[in-house]
Amino acid sequence: ISMSIANSDERMSTEALMRKGNRIKTELGYMAPGISGENIVPNGGFETGDKSGWVEDMPGHVVSSNSDHVRSGTYGLYAYTNSGAALLRDWFSASEETVYQFKASMKLIQLEMDDPLAYLKVIFYFKDGSWNTLGTFSFNAKDYQTPGSGWKDYEKIETSPVGTTQICVEILSYNEGGQGWLETAIDDIEVRVFTPSTREYIRIGE
Repeated sequence: ISMSIANSDERMSTEALMRKGNRIKTELGYMAPGISGENIVPNGGFETGDKSGWVEDMPGHVVSSNSDHVRSGTYGLYAYTNSGAALLRDWFSASEETVYQFKASMKLIQLEMDDPLAYLKVIFYFKDGSWNTLGTFSFNAKDYQTPGSGWKDYEKIETSPVGTTQICVEILSYNEGGQGWLETAIDDIEVRVFTPSTREYIRIGE
């Protein structure tokens, strides 16, 4: 809080100021929270009860209403693989040089033999009009979770590169063949335009 005294060149008591009709000006500063827009991932929470909006490049993911596979709402995505990969892909329009908030919730239910080559990832790509990749990052459940540890929510803020026209999301459950099985769940995949927090001011006494 900062305080300044108007119309006075000398130090005066509050009472004297009030008697002289001078005003005290106070400025309060605070951080306004960041603002998230609407989720632009089509069917990012699988609440249609199926994989509408997604393209299944490699089968293995199943939309489930089993409470063990749902982070929020009624449905979530369940994957079981004992050889190879299960891959879902979704994409949608985006803008360049825009701040986006990315979120996903993942669970490692079971990982037999602790296969070092097995993983569960949600991967985001910034694409241009010719489908060239301008940037990418991922949430990798195996880096931060152990089987049976429950759900973990992931979040990241990124600015889209110059030339971005689309964002692509991939859900990849992978297990090296013959090395046991991988059982996972995924839910609440979100991409939102994000307005960062700002410092705001309130002036009192003006």
